[in-house]
Amino acid sequence: MKRLRWLLPLLFLGADLAAGVRLSFYEPQCHAPNTDPKNPTQWFAPNCRMQAAWGTRVLSITSNSLGMIDREVREVPPASPRRRVLLLGDSFTMGLGVSWDESFAGILASRLAPGTEILNAGMGGTFPRVHLAKAEKLLRDGVHFGEVWVFPDVSDVFEEADFQPGDEFEYARRTLHGRATLGYYALRERVCRFLRLGCLALRPVERLSWLQRTMYDGTMRSAWISDEALDQAFGERGLAACASDLQRLAGILLEARIPLTLAVYPWPEQVYEADHDSRYIRFWWEWAQGQGVEFVDLTPALTDLGPEESARAYYLPLDIHFSARGHARVAEAVFERMSVPREFPN
Repeated sequence: MKRLRWLLPLLFLGADLAAGVRLSFYEPQCHAPNTDPKNPTQWFAPNCRMQAAWGTRVLSITSNSLGMIDREVREVPPASPRRRVLLLGDSFTMGLGVSWDESFAGILASRLAPGTEILNAGMGGTFPRVHLAKAEKLLRDGVHFGEVWVFPDVSDVFEEADFQPGDEFEYARRTLHGRATLGYYALRERVCRFLRLGCLALRPVERLSWLQRTMYDGTMRSAWISDEALDQAFGERGLAACASDLQRLAGILLEARIPLTLAVYPWPEQVYEADHDSRYIRFWWEWAQGQGVEFVDLTPALTDLGPEESARAYYLPLDIHFSARGHARVAEAVFERMSVPREFPN
């Protein structure tokens, strides 16, 4: 038994290393350089193609002339006679872990009327401060769009509260299996960094159900919603900062007479907890009401199969991001509201 206790982590680490060797050939090449350490990279390099690995999949990512993820490399003119809908969000909106055609942005682009164009400015690691900067830049550059949909993420409050990388796992250290999981991750990262490999691909140990739940609900990035102490520690401050940035965005769009829609969605932890009326949802609903902004809650759509089945069906294995089926479900819910063009009220 003692030998097995040491042998299993070594076997898991070996599988990780083998996967890292395979995926080391697929380093992202389309990320524009980041010039501001306080803001993540805001755009992809324009008109770029790359192969990128996520989990066990290697996906093709393509950007258009505006540096936005798209179906193909293409020139996006500043103005267009077509209806244009701008999407702002992070990796969920970008469609991390799935192909363009599987993402809700790609599905909407193909399903909406031929006269509608989706501009997907979603990118991993971004948050309302960056969404605001993106919209300002597009308007400053004379890029025209008629509607904006913002998809704020549960983790945005963590980013806006300026916590340091790694702090999000403090919550996981409260449990024994959480500490064991993080200990394994720390060992893996040291070995992979020494060998200069990206060992984030196969992760067979993480298929165990209790480890999956550890990583779903063991991070402060989502646990603040149900944990009063974490909410007081940074949730309230982060939400206030998010609201301030989105209020500025709403003001800019109001001046430009561009309607804004706010759409919220749960992480797997909230799905497991069947939390359909969280402080997160209530906060953004009240904010939208106060700003005169359209509000869409995607929680009912992503919990319609029951807690366990919805989490398995709509999210990638051992990941917080939507699966292809989850993206299809989001697209279905959003399509009902987006199929009718919005006009700014007189």
